[in-house]
Parts: sequence; structure tokens; C-alpha cells
Amino acid sequence: MSKSTGQHTHQKHDIEAAGLSPSERILLIAARFYFTSHMKNDQPYWEAGLDLCLQHFGEEFGPLIGVRLMHVVRSMRASRKTVFQFTNPFCEACGSKKISDCERLLMSTIVQARGGARSVARMQALILCEGHDVDDMLSNVDALNVALCRAELEQIPQL
Repeated sequence: MSKSTGQHTHQKHDIEAAGLSPSERILLIAARFYFTSHMKNDQPYWEAGLDLCLQHFGEEFGPLIGVRLMHVVRSMRASRKTVFQFTNPFCEACGSKKISDCERLLMSTIVQARGGARSVARMQALILCEGHDVDDMLSNVDALNVALCRAELEQIPQL
């Protein structure tokens, strides 16, 4: 909270410091489109998020990953009570270079769960959801990570 104004300040950090893989960056950008859709519900920005997943993860897994990410976002929003601060996906100057605190917590939850660090993922989710129930969100994160693993296995050349 800013001492001078009494209002919350929301910092943006260098996205490189988050250590996201190319696939995780795609998820972040797609999630930003989903967040924008919730903010401006008269526009179907979620379609851009699904299209991005389709382009990056292919015909077989792109739609599945896009929908599972949408479930993660929806369950996080249902549990969280305050505004989720995110970076505008249409901002060329900041979208590819910055990540908000909320976005870092979301991506950390996904990455930690994917890496098997269940307790760390749960802790990140609890912080993100302000201590509220995260079981549904973590179930959706697990389903997303299964789809991501399947997509990556399909991309490995067969011997």
C-alpha cells in the first residue's frame, strides 16, 4: 500500500526473472486474454486466448489446453475476492516484458504443480486466492498440466 496515497500499488516485474518456458509464456498470454474478456465482457477476447493455444500447441492439444486454462482462471476467480491485476495483452511495450504479482503467483502455481512441488503450488495458490479454498483451482491446474505433458510428449521425435 502506498504511504502517500493510501491506495494499493501493483508492481510489474521483468518477465525474464519469472523463468517461464516458451509454453508457459503462451499460457500467460492466453490467460491475459481470458482476464480481458472478464473485464470487457462485451468482447470475446477469450477467443484470442484459445486461438493462441491452438497455434502453439496444435490441433489435437491446443483446444484442450486452452479450455483447461480457462477452467483454472475461472476457478481462481471464483475463490479470489479482490481484483486480479494483469498486464494488458495488447500492449506491445509491456506485454512481452512485464509480469504482475498476481500473474507471477498464478504461473508459479502452475509451474510448481507441474514440477511435483505440490505443497509449494498449494501455498502459491492460497496466497493468490487470499486464503480461500483452492481445491477446485488446483484440480484444474492438475488437469491443465496433464494436457501440457501429453502435448509435449507428442512433440518428442519417435526413434
